[in-house]
Amino acid sequence: MVMDTANKNKAPQGYLLVPALLALLLSPTLQADDEEEVSRDWRVTPRLTLSETFTDNIELEPDGDADLVTEVSPGVNVSKQGGRARVELDYEMQGLLFADTSSSNDINHKLFGAGQFELKPDWFYLDTLASYTQRNVSQSGRLSLDTVTGAGGLDDVGTLRISPYLAHDFGGQVEVLARYTHDETRYESGASDSSADGANLNLASGRFWRVLTWSLSHNRNRVSRSSAPNASFESSQADVGYRLTDTFRLLARAGNEDNDYPSSRKVENGSYVAGGALWRPSRFYGMQALYGEEYKTATLMLNPTRRTDIEVTYCLLYTSPSPRDRTRSRMPSSA
Repeated sequence: MVMDTANKNKAPQGYLLVPALLALLLSPTLQADDEEEVSRDWRVTPRLTLSETFTDNIELEPDGDADLVTEVSPGVNVSKQGGRARVELDYEMQGLLFADTSSSNDINHKLFGAGQFELKPDWFYLDTLASYTQRNVSQSGRLSLDTVTGAGGLDDVGTLRISPYLAHDFGGQVEVLARYTHDETRYESGASDSSADGANLNLASGRFWRVLTWSLSHNRNRVSRSSAPNASFESSQADVGYRLTDTFRLLARAGNEDNDYPSSRKVENGSYVAGGALWRPSRFYGMQALYGEEYKTATLMLNPTRRTDIEVTYCLLYTSPSPRDRTRSRMPSSA
């Protein structure tokens, strides 16, 4: 069996390596004062994955054919943790050999790079992320969760994220988090490229605010697409809590949404106000509820162990095109 890789050996796009290379270059400067410490902190882990996959419908067609696929995937992971930076770079070359359909033989490149940097302790930070992989972009309704079956619907896609932010505790009085995020997504073909810019500002009462607590947040995101309508999302929210006892707290919330995105119905934006309470009789569980004309929410909080934090929230918000009910996990409480 001969591997047919003509016009299929795809190399990662150069710009996707920027965050990973930036992480590798900056990490020694930020983390160590001497070369011996730099070399000691690096960890290089090579690997080789061999697998066999048999499927009775390789094309994901109504009358598809069976095939046996051999996968040979060498890779390497380079990482560095400690000090003021965390860096990871992972590369894998996936070779696919099909027993009956050799024309589908292929080589896929997969790259992941990430860096987290503390530029100024307790003040300024930088997160970077880049990836190059394959995704299913077929419009036929045949969805494949891997790169083996239905490979005809795969497209190379690269992502890039750069996110500087400020996080500081002003003497226990005010905690500030301000973050800017820029995302890029690029497809080789068949899907719309996009770029997104987001700004988030969060202010909250510090540890010295024991009876009265408060928080303010504002989020703004813009998404631009090369061959699809653009979208924008903007929201503001304010929370206030007043402790009556060690287990019971009164809550108030006000917010506003201003969104603009493609929809078959009118995008209705507006403000909301709600009041409620938080009851936390034990560190193991608690309940929170807020009620308003446009906003209703209830949260169950479970902490079976000190390392386990589970929250389930039901929320009904009337400022969207229609009342949207959603149940989700991990909604921050106003405790």
